[in-house]
Parts: sequence; structure tokens; C-alpha cells
Amino acid sequence: MSESSESTVTSETSTLIYGQECFDTYQLKVIQLCNSLNLGAPSSITRMQGGCFNRVIGLSFSSKSVPSEYILHIPREPLEARERQSIKDQVAILLHLTAYLPVANVLAYDYTTENAILSQYVIQSRIPGSCVEAIYEGLDIEEKIEIAEQVAELIVKIESIELSAFGRLVQESPMPDSAHDLSQILNRNIGVQGYRQDLTKDMPTTSLKTLPELLRAMFKSHGVGDAGDEELVGYWDRLHLMLSEMESNGLLSNETITPRLTHWDLSSQNILVDKTDGVWKVTGVVDWDDAISVPEIIGRKPPVWLWAPEVRVEDVDVTDVGELNDGQQTIKERVEEVFCRQLPRWRDDAHLRGKWLRRIWAFARHEFY
Repeated sequence: MSESSESTVTSETSTLIYGQECFDTYQLKVIQLCNSLNLGAPSSITRMQGGCFNRVIGLSFSSKSVPSEYILHIPREPLEARERQSIKDQVAILLHLTAYLPVANVLAYDYTTENAILSQYVIQSRIPGSCVEAIYEGLDIEEKIEIAEQVAELIVKIESIELSAFGRLVQESPMPDSAHDLSQILNRNIGVQGYRQDLTKDMPTTSLKTLPELLRAMFKSHGVGDAGDEELVGYWDRLHLMLSEMESNGLLSNETITPRLTHWDLSSQNILVDKTDGVWKVTGVVDWDDAISVPEIIGRKPPVWLWAPEVRVEDVDVTDVGELNDGQQTIKERVEEVFCRQLPRWRDDAHLRGKWLRRIWAFARHEFY
């Protein structure tokens, strides 16, 4: 099957699955949108692989002195009042992180549906390179080590970013409902709001100073809502008891903790790399929609996928990788050297007590589901 045929089949499938307008006619509205933003008509419009919640379209402009590549993100369905705040949050996160990390630049966004495509959207620069997932298995061991060490350095850099409280990153400063000149947004500080408790409610925002205090506050937030369910109340009581036992056995300290940035889905799909002059470089990180701040031990989930690609990020703490071959062991050792050189407690936080604390954290974030 040719690439164009495959794209057509995928497009038709998405049209059926999501009940959305077919790409052939929808791209005419995209052209109208670009013209309304004074970008001119794109030289090419490419349907890209989207997700369950977003349609993704590639835009190329060759009219400028330097060809420009952008990505247009559009919700599958126009967002309701509460949901549409996520557009401003996404933009605010990228604007803030641009000063620290290789992330996409935002060209334009609209929080409303008053535009040519009748939907909220975000247009951002297309980061050069390929996702690690697409190229990693075809590399030799030295190239894999080269990329793996850079990913480790990237993770250290992400953790170094401190935030004001524990929770999810959100818009802090006032932002217009739509914009196509983001240089006018001068205040790029980021806010923090309580973790999502469910689709309609957030946990309280907190800057508690110890991990036991934070976990107990999160348990309490869920427990209040579950007060009428005797079985769930029993589960929360057992988690409280477990925390007390971990404290008694020295597995959980009361030292002061700092809220630190983490990308909860830092997988091979979300890291882009490119090879220039024979050297692999990390060019960017995508999918920051669910960026959160956590205690450092919670964020130190080891990037097992670098030496065992079959392990999914979400399964790291519950998967026994088994025996590694020589190449996998070498990658693991080189990655851990990077971490341990800069983060002295990393090994314990990643593989030992941190592994169990992150399991408890999962209940504190998502309840018993």
C-alpha cells in the first residue's frame, strides 16, 4: 500500500470513528484559518496521526525566506466551558518551559470557537527530528548509549525546575482568549493547582513540607468523597496504617521536600532526536499537557524503556524486567552513571523505596481504579 493510500485509509477510519469532517474538505477551513492569522495559505497541509482527544495537522509555509513547519492541534470535539481552560493551560506551560527546556514554540491559539475551523486550537512549531521510538531499535549499541545518556541528562534538567506547590501546572497570569502574537504575553510565570481528583473536581492546592503530610492530605481528599462506602473507607484506613509503618521502619522520612517538575509520560514517543554531523542530539520534548509538580522521589521513575523498550512507562514500577543481555546492561549502567553522578540518592529513589512509594502515590492520585 502506498503512503498516500495508507493516509487516505487512516483518514477515512478517523472520520468514521470520531464522526469528524473528512480531511479533504476540512483542510479548506484550515487554509481559511491560516489566512485569517496573516500566515498566508500553507504550501502543504498534512494529516498526521492524532490521538483520542486531538486531531493533528502538519502545516508548511515556503513563502518566507526560511521554510517554516508547524503543528495544528484541534480537539476532536469543541470543548465545554470547564474543559476549554486546558487550551490556555497548555499554552502557558509551553511559554514557561521555553526558557528551560527544548519544547515547541506557540505561534497562535484560540480558546473560543469563533474562527474558521469553529473549534479551539493551538498552533506550535514542529520540532525537527524523529521520536526515539521510531529509530531506536535500528541503532547500534554506541548510538543507543549516546541517546540514552542525553535522555538521562534531560531528565535531570527537568527535575531541577522547582515550582511553588504540588499539583498540576496551569495558567497563572491573564491571557487573551486568542492570540497570534505571543510576544505580547510578557508574564510567563506558571501557576500550580491541585491534582485532578476526577473529571469535575481538583484536590486542594498544597505546599505541605513533607511527603507523609502530602500523601495523607491526598488520602483525605479522596476519603471525604468515599465516606459512604465502607469498603473504600477500609482501603484508605489501611493506606494510612501502611504510611505509619513505613515511617516507623525508616522507609519514609519527614524531611522537607520541594515541588519539582515532572513529565509523567516521558516515553520514547514523546522525545525527539536528530542526527547532525554524525552526532545524535535531543531536539525536543512534546506532550506537556499533563505536566505536574511532585516530590523528587515520586518523579524518579527510572527510564527502563531505554534498555528494555518493551516496558511501558506506566508499568515501570510493577514490571520485573528480567535478565538483560550485554548491550542492555551497558545502556542501563551508563544511564545510571549519569543519574548517580548528579543525584546521589537516585538509585534508592528509583529502584528501592521509591518503587513502593510510587505505588502508594498512584492510589493517592487515582484512587482504587
